[in-house]
Amino acid sequence: MKWLIVSYLVINPLFFLAGVHTRDVQQVCFQITSVIIFSCGMFLPNRAIKKSLLNVFLGVLILTFLVAWLRSMSGWTNALNLILGIMVYITIVRTMSKDDTRLIFKTVAWLSILAITWLMFQFLGWDMANITIKNTAGKLAQSAFFRHNSSMGLYFAQTLPLTMGFTPLGLLFLIPLKFSECAGAWLGAIGGMFFFLWFRKRIFFWVLLIPIIAGVAFHTINKENYQSFNIRIPAWKRIIPDIWKNPLGHGLDSFANPSKLGQWKYYQNIKTYEIIKIIKLDNNKWKPEKKMTLKDFESVMYLDHPHNEYIWLAYDIGVQGLIVLGFIMYFIWKRFWNSRKDAQTVALMAFMISVGLCCLTQFSFHLARVGHMVPVVLGLFYLNTEEEEL
Repeated sequence: MKWLIVSYLVINPLFFLAGVHTRDVQQVCFQITSVIIFSCGMFLPNRAIKKSLLNVFLGVLILTFLVAWLRSMSGWTNALNLILGIMVYITIVRTMSKDDTRLIFKTVAWLSILAITWLMFQFLGWDMANITIKNTAGKLAQSAFFRHNSSMGLYFAQTLPLTMGFTPLGLLFLIPLKFSECAGAWLGAIGGMFFFLWFRKRIFFWVLLIPIIAGVAFHTINKENYQSFNIRIPAWKRIIPDIWKNPLGHGLDSFANPSKLGQWKYYQNIKTYEIIKIIKLDNNKWKPEKKMTLKDFESVMYLDHPHNEYIWLAYDIGVQGLIVLGFIMYFIWKRFWNSRKDAQTVALMAFMISVGLCCLTQFSFHLARVGHMVPVVLGLFYLNTEEEEL
């Protein structure tokens, strides 16, 4: 199974088809590879999974997603991806051992080195996959093979603590983050790195604390490419009150598709307008008649995601989704706290800290090129903390 997982980790971020939207095609790749792993796991020697409240609440999370889907009858892909991810997690827990952890760490490290090499060639003006930025006269995208600089940043942020689990050279993955132009990636990388250092190399924690934080702050503050918060914070101010209008959730995919009747893609549910009525056109399509609610000097960018997984969860799934997630986080932390806190366990926990921080400003779980790692790491974390039974 460990070699299947290695293949899964390699294929998902690298897979793309020319002319097809990367997010869509990699989502399909994640779904196919997840089914293959689960199917193959059924024919391999399996061991019983010990009772754990962590696993119970992962099951409850699936139920909350299914209920949200039944309420809106849309967004099935989101529920399916969660189910497939947990299937991968279960397969790892049943068929692998914690001795396989180091192999997974090395796989992630070599993939990151490949990404850095790819990025270097892009910086020099050549790309083996001819990845270009749209509407820029063929300018090369400096995003390695991730096809988006933020996705690249999220990947490096999450692989940095895993690589530090067996070599301090993982700190070098801070360098390519400069090209990500993603504040969330910096937040996740710094948080995961310092978490690892606190538990394993505390002297380096204090040595690096001030210079790294000061350097990141100097690099990001007042930089034009890092001003996305000027858009997101006003957006969040409009989204959060809408959550409380329906605290049990608006239904899966309701943020991306605010009006189910026509299914038009305005990619936002920020209240920039009121829909007065729906008009059916001669070509059998629907069109909303809108009245703007913003003042002349206000503006909000249209979004298909609030760029905050916690706000998205509360909006689409409901407050109960946040409560279930809170229990999952609690049981993960409890397993970690009662563990031996060796390098592998701390690195795996640091990965999850990094993901949690990245989710404050990005949507890691909605990007297969990044989110595919979560069930693998969670499964390995479970194996490395198995002495803690709940």
